[in-house]
Amino acid sequence: VRHVLEALNENGYLIDTLHVTGGHTKNPLLMELYADATGCTVVEPLADEAVLLGTGMVAATAAGLYPDLNAACVAMQQGGRTRAPNKEAGARFDRDYRI
Repeated sequence: VRHVLEALNENGYLIDTLHVTGGHTKNPLLMELYADATGCTVVEPLADEAVLLGTGMVAATAAGLYPDLNAACVAMQQGGRTRAPNKEAGARFDRDYRI
């Protein structure tokens, strides 16, 4: 994940937040590792079926209920739990990542 984020950031994107979904979001340790290893804030969805919610957002946009996907996301999103990266742990990941 970190390698992909670095490649995107080197090509003009500024990614500082990861919105994650799926079964692995139920593992708090894994979410902490994502945040610390990437230096990104991790947002875990409150919606039980976040993938279905995202599909609904796309469908609502395609049906003309919203002018664009961003508007659908703003209107339909249900929020999430935010996990900030631990800078001290991140420094250890930085050291190990260089190896």
